Amino acid sequence: MPSHHLRIIVITAVLVALAVALGFGLAHVPNVELITLVVFISGHLLGARIGMVVGAVSMGLFTVLNPMGMPVIPLALAQVTAMALIGLLGGRTHTWVRRPPSWVRMALCGLAATVFYDLMTNLVMALSLGMLGQLARVLIAGLTFSVLHMISNTIIFAAVGSGLILVRTGVQTDRPGR
Repeated sequence: MPSHHLRIIVITAVLVALAVALGFGLAHVPNVELITLVVFISGHLLGARIGMVVGAVSMGLFTVLNPMGMPVIPLALAQVTAMALIGLLGGRTHTWVRRPPSWVRMALCGLAATVFYDLMTNLVMALSLGMLGQLARVLIAGLTFSVLHMISNTIIFAAVGSGLILVRTGVQTDRPGR
């Protein structure tokens, strides 16, 4: 196996471990999390395909091993799928988020990723509970948590994410997939 491939595998594994560890570290803080940022940055630094892998594997591990218990299977699948797509977003917005003002662009990415994630998981939850006809009620019931999630990720992406996208690594020039 070429050293380039081995390096990508190791960095991918480290990013998955980081996302899961940060997920567990903040598991008891309602709707404040760093998994989304790590997954997005993974896509940004390593390309959309690897961002999707980091998103799916890290959310899969976090969901299955969640200290508060595993959600129903459809919700778990929605969480894994949504996080994989956030990794894709990180890879697809690679050049866009670098343009000034990068902190504003990162804040918008954090907000968009979180709105997408919350809408997808709430939609699947409503569907799982047989409440699709009452989707508006389900969304309103979770609005406080969703707004907290959106605000925290917007701030986290703007404050931390904008600095992370400036990180230069040898991997950045080797982006294996877009």
